[in-house]
Amino acid sequence: MGCQGTIGSNSWTPPDTEYRSGEVDFVCDEAATETPSVMRRLSRTQLQHTVQDTVRRLLPEAEAGALLASIEGDLGAIPQDLRAESDVQEGQKLFFRADTTVGEAAVSAHHRLSSALGAALAQPAALDAMGSTCATDEDPANDAACVDELVDRVGRLTHRRPLDDAERAFYRDEVYDGGDALDLAALQDLFVVLFAQPNFLFHIEGTGALTPYEAAARLSYHFWDTMPDEELFAEAESGHLLTADGWQAQVERVLGDERARQSLQVFVEEWLRFDQLNPASTGSGADFDHIAGDLGLDASFDDAVRAEPVDLLLHTLRTGGTFRDFFLSEVSTTQDPRLAAIYGVEPAAEGETVLLPPERKGMLSRVGLLLARADVALPNINSITHPILRGVFVRRQITCDYLPAAPGGAMDNLPIVDRSETGSREATEILTGSSACNNCHGRINPTGYALERFGPIGQYRDSEPLFDAEGAVTAELTIDDSATMTEADGSIAGAAALAETLYESEKVGACFARHYLRFALARAEDPAQDGCLLAELDEAIDADRPLSEVLSAVVLAPSFRVRAAN
Repeated sequence: MGCQGTIGSNSWTPPDTEYRSGEVDFVCDEAATETPSVMRRLSRTQLQHTVQDTVRRLLPEAEAGALLASIEGDLGAIPQDLRAESDVQEGQKLFFRADTTVGEAAVSAHHRLSSALGAALAQPAALDAMGSTCATDEDPANDAACVDELVDRVGRLTHRRPLDDAERAFYRDEVYDGGDALDLAALQDLFVVLFAQPNFLFHIEGTGALTPYEAAARLSYHFWDTMPDEELFAEAESGHLLTADGWQAQVERVLGDERARQSLQVFVEEWLRFDQLNPASTGSGADFDHIAGDLGLDASFDDAVRAEPVDLLLHTLRTGGTFRDFFLSEVSTTQDPRLAAIYGVEPAAEGETVLLPPERKGMLSRVGLLLARADVALPNINSITHPILRGVFVRRQITCDYLPAAPGGAMDNLPIVDRSETGSREATEILTGSSACNNCHGRINPTGYALERFGPIGQYRDSEPLFDAEGAVTAELTIDDSATMTEADGSIAGAAALAETLYESEKVGACFARHYLRFALARAEDPAQDGCLLAELDEAIDADRPLSEVLSAVVLAPSFRVRAAN
């Protein structure tokens, strides 16, 4: 059964010159048919994890660790995934896992990797560690059975399913050219081909209904970014996986597993554009030094900033919380003393949370969301906040509003603003005071103004300091964080009120549903087939169902377990 959605007000064809508010409702047409899906390669992260898990399934821990250390450079040479071009005025529509390109660098890296794996596994010591003692017992009588066993065992992992008769015959008789004798060189060639063939490097599926093994792979790669474990293999082999009870049980197990962190971390960091973050530790200038004080900001602090929303999402899942609990959270999970100091609290104990001051309620007041992104901001941080850039980020990534490109010449002949005398809000009003700017900035600017209580590295402040060129404070200005929002009946003030207002508008939940579906399907949502699933995700969020149910909705949908029509 296919679904089609009329996706709210965003049904126009870009480019568009009008600011459009993010949709809050999705329409489901259960009579629509699905379109064929594009074959995808494993993402860089998925391929790295799959190689690591395959080696660990073949070898004991010590030997697996040694082999993986020997190919660390080959794993690292796999090219980074790229985000395809999309209409950035709507915010990020594609995640890195949607990259399907296979360039010369990827082909070369895959060849080197498969060659390194083949050479390492075809060594007598590795074969012995794998339990294939026939490779070293000097008894030719069991050589043929030994090769048969290795073809089946390694092929089951590289194909993520048992080989069929034709595949087994191909690898045994065509790829392995040692006949019935054990030939280490021929065995190396066999392993190289098994790790280089498309079933290992791509998400390969046939036609018709998903097989149990294909369903197991979809589930494991969705939540774990790696191949199915032995329990999923066993459930697939028995056929129980594709029963309603079997699928539900495995979805709950896979999502609750610690390995789900690696995929959820990728999702959160990309959704919040942490891949484009300007880290606080890169701040520069005497004025920045005044702001940062003796916090000792470094790369480990940047890591803590990125980790906090991921840890909070996992905490919400563990405790049965909802998306509301996550987005409007009043607690922090950070154990970093510097980030805790910025929040005005003690570091949390491992696995615990600490209550934040009221002004910190909600994700919009967290350091990771207050820092500027390299795709829309200056390359470093100083003492100045940027209400416009903060507003653009929230409007594009958090509410999925459509922001048209600035009209031609908008940046020409801008007034000169002396920032040693002018605060961020006044400077913003001066720069965007033209009536032609109000179409967008009438919504962008107030969003940024509501966050003005937080300085350039996210510290709460009672006043805004201004600096001269030498970093000396020239003035302390009273902060006005009031904002007139189109989503509110009147004026609001502060980040907590902003988060609450945007959440109650239902735009935040609907936008999260769109981002999560894009991540899950590794493509932009399609009005011709995704309306039903978007509506289900959005309704689960609006009904305050547990976040685990929201994240599971995609894989629990019947369409997740069937291929698109060919």
